Order: sequence, then C-alpha cells, then structure tokens
Amino acid sequence: MTVRQLKQKSKKVEQLQARLALISQQENAVARKVTNQQYRSLGEVVFELIALAETQQSYGELDLVALKKVVLGILDDKLKLNHERELFGLPLNLDNREKETKKLIIEGNVLLKWLEWGRVLQAEFKQGLDTYLQRNSDRTLFGLPLIENQPGGNLTPEASPEYDALDPSALSKQKSNQKLILMGRLLRYWVQTGKVTQAQYQEGIEGFLNAYRDNSDRALFDLAPLPYMMPNKKPAKKTESPVAVGSQTKNERKEVGLKTNLETASSTNIDSQQQVSTTPKTTGTSSTITKALKSTSVSKDKFSEW
Repeated sequence: MTVRQLKQKSKKVEQLQARLALISQQENAVARKVTNQQYRSLGEVVFELIALAETQQSYGELDLVALKKVVLGILDDKLKLNHERELFGLPLNLDNREKETKKLIIEGNVLLKWLEWGRVLQAEFKQGLDTYLQRNSDRTLFGLPLIENQPGGNLTPEASPEYDALDPSALSKQKSNQKLILMGRLLRYWVQTGKVTQAQYQEGIEGFLNAYRDNSDRALFDLAPLPYMMPNKKPAKKTESPVAVGSQTKNERKEVGLKTNLETASSTNIDSQQQVSTTPKTTGTSSTITKALKSTSVSKDKFSEW
C-alpha cells in the first residue's frame, strides 16, 4: 500500500470518526430534550396538585396537604440561591441588614404609590423630607436645600470615591435605591409620630405586596402567604400531518409524531443545543426593586423629580 493510499485511508477514518461523534452528540441532545420534557411535565403535575391543595384536602386517596408540605420542605432544603427560592415563595437567605434594606425599599414603594394616587400631596411629601432628612448627601438626592455649616456638608454622592468607581447606569440605579430607602424611613417616621396610623401602614404594605404576589416578601412583614395559582395551560398548536389522519391508527400517528420530533432534533445545530442559558444571580433586594417599579406607573423622570 502506497503512502498516498495510507493518507486517503487515514482521512476516511477521521471523517468516519467525526461523523460518529456528531451522531453521538445528536443522540445526547435528543435524550436531554426528552428528559427535560419529562421533568417539565412532572413539575406541571406536582404544581397543579399543590395549587389544588389550596381548595381541597385530598385528590382521590392522595393527601394534598401532606404532599404540599413534603414538596415545599424538599425545595427549602434543595434550593440555596435566593432567585430560585423566590420562585416558590420560600423565605430568602438574607442577613438582618439585607432584610432591613429590602423592607425599607418596599415601604418606600408604598409611599411612592400613595404619591401616585394622591393620598399624599407633593407639598406634604417635600415638607416631610425637609424635616426628616438632616444629611446633605441625602437632601441632595431629592433636590432639597443644603444645611449650612454641616460637617461634610459640601460632599454630594457624586463627589465620594465609592460613587466615582461606578458607571453611570449603576450610579442611577443606586440613587433610585437610596431614594426608596429614605422614603421608607420617612414612612416609618410618620408612623412613629402618628401622621400615618398603623392600620394605614399595614393596609398599604399588604395592598402593595398583593400586586405582584411574592410570598418571600410577604414573609418579611409576617403576612400570610397567598395561595398558589393554578397554571394556565396554552392550547397545543395544531400542525398538519404529512399523511391523512383518517388513514392512520392512533398508535401510528404517535409513531409518526415521535419520528418527526427526533428527526427535527437531530437536524438542529449541535453548538446551539449545547449552550445552556444561565439565570443571573440576583439578590432578593434587586428583584424586589424590579417588580416594585414595574407595579407603579410613575415614570423614571417623574421619580427623579421627587
């Protein structure tokens, strides 16, 4: 056998090996897709049973209340990341400072909603801030006149080193968070001084948290969790069968559908199948801010004016 023939044979072997590797990858991709679909279907069934436990004690011989307790207990032990725990309304893993910050942001959003609805007047809000805020760095956030002869009174947030290290978008977000925290403190001050009654405060907190149904946030204020909602199932899309339905049995139609799915999955790009979408690790505080700001119709420009 000549050298040329050896090279050609070696090239064919490499091509066959590459093709076998590609087939193996395609089979793994199809297997992953089937497994994920199984997990999803099983999860939908369990979630429906948990939601059903809100209205009835049992389903046939199955104790729904016990099932819900066991499933939530397993999730509580298994899920460590806060953005995952929040999906199921589980208490978040926060230290005391993070809990306090999260509560203040929620309270600040309650006051923001009251401003939007007219329950608190703009002049009343400005006067309250002018009385409560004594640090010039805080007063600058709301455009209040600075207090003269205050130690460090000329230092605004933009002038401090920690703010200089932030990009403009992060600076804007941090300013918004600071304003919400200060508004939350002002609301607490009004409760302490009797301007806002405890009943009004509790009504505002519960009404605001009801808007986006987050049991993790409700737990911060010792509120009872809201019931799980029954998932809405989307109707299956109707697809035209390549063969007349009347000419097939039920089992034959299943085999055709399965074959079509396998062929479609096999023909897709392997690189794109191997890409795994990752969820960013967000703290409980930032996710609360996102949902809270979405629940109010106040524009960013209007909020910055306040």
